[in-house]
Amino acid sequence: MALSGRDLNFMFDLAQQAHFCRLAPRAIAPVAGGWGRMGATRCDLALIDAATFRAALKAAHARANGPLAKRAPVAKKVPVAKKAPVAKKAPAAKKARTARTPHATR
Repeated sequence: MALSGRDLNFMFDLAQQAHFCRLAPRAIAPVAGGWGRMGATRCDLALIDAATFRAALKAAHARANGPLAKRAPVAKKVPVAKKAPVAKKAPAAKKARTARTPHATR
């Protein structure tokens, strides 16, 4: 609940969030940003009727106290065969340097 006491946030799954936002569009809306995309929902207490508030509170409470959702199984990593070591190449032969004079004359 906000310090002013005018609004509070519920945490719904996305289907519940859509349902309550349709039920009371002026009073209930997703929280802005990433939290809203995950189900966080703002409720304006001055604009919501008691029956809708009670239903939303029960739904959020049931979600919070229900069993945790199971994660999708993670695929096991298949070991990758190690590559055979690559033979190192012999260093390239160095070119012989020609003698240069420090200041060539023209």
